[in-house]
Amino acid sequence: MLANLPAGVYAVMVMKVTVLMLVLIPLLLIGERSRADPAALSVMEGTFKLFNRDSTATCFLLHGEGEPREVYLVTAAHVLEKATGEEAILVLRDARPDGTYVRRDVPFKIRKGDRSLWTKHGEEDVAAMLLEIDGPPLPALPVAVLAREEDLRQEAITVCSKAWMLGYPARMEANGAGFPIARNVSIASFPLVPVDPHRTFMADGSTFAGDSGGPVFVARAKGERAGRPMVLGMMVAQYRNDEKIKTLHEERLMRHRLSLGKVVQAEFIRQTVAAVK
Repeated sequence: MLANLPAGVYAVMVMKVTVLMLVLIPLLLIGERSRADPAALSVMEGTFKLFNRDSTATCFLLHGEGEPREVYLVTAAHVLEKATGEEAILVLRDARPDGTYVRRDVPFKIRKGDRSLWTKHGEEDVAAMLLEIDGPPLPALPVAVLAREEDLRQEAITVCSKAWMLGYPARMEANGAGFPIARNVSIASFPLVPVDPHRTFMADGSTFAGDSGGPVFVARAKGERAGRPMVLGMMVAQYRNDEKIKTLHEERLMRHRLSLGKVVQAEFIRQTVAAVK
């Protein structure tokens, strides 16, 4: 049909379609951005750097549904296991009236003598502990933000779905206030459900030491909670290819990052928080 149109008419139609697409694409991107931004900001506010002299990584805070409002620190179990001594430092941020933030390093107990104060999941690299720090209320996310299996099905989260992650790659901070660094990732493995036995999944994105414990999340798109964050899981490791090179005089191990991260599903974070005493 189009082949029979005069050249001038055809050219005008193509121009109109092109202009329409140029208008629609930015509007679609703006709609996606506006939907994601509130969710991203709320997770950003509850994500922090955790360190001591032997371990540096990421953690995020959750709060229970009951009263008093209990706050839980969640991170990868290996982060706390590698940290020596009785204390670690949590990098908090205090907001100023002018919109700026001030970094506040707060020590907190991770052990009492030889006794660990955190609870570790029985099978996965997840740890949670009750956090008691003096000062104003901490910006924690509700436990309900953790994705359940039915949430993954409802939101159609599957291979190639887009997500975000927050962390401190190579122990870097976004700025002097100590905010985490946000990056885009996509789901790189299939399937995600049922959650058991698919307890972990791969995320396509560059990961580094310091990212362990960081949340991987999306903004809900459906139902009454559309626009709110949904934490899919927690980054716990990076995948690498180790190559041994042997010459006449030396032997060397070269590690090649595959730009793939290992993410523990949110269900096992929920189980760990529920087990905290």
